[in-house]
Amino acid sequence: MLDHIHGIIQTELYADEARNREILELPSPNHILYRFVPGNSELFVGNIEVELFRASIPVITVRQTALFRMGQNCKTAV
Repeated sequence: MLDHIHGIIQTELYADEARNREILELPSPNHILYRFVPGNSELFVGNIEVELFRASIPVITVRQTALFRMGQNCKTAV
């Protein structure tokens, strides 16, 4: 049934936690790639690192690069 699915891209979480858990548990045993696109993508400009807190909670670190700041300054100066 799932042979034709190669990947899942989820763009937001459902209010129903059971539905989210169902989606998260589907990919691994079925060899399907899972990706999540967090909302408010303006916050995620720069170098991004994902770590696991207590081995199970994903935490996203965003480090603003100097080039990003320079681009922002040039953009506002124009």
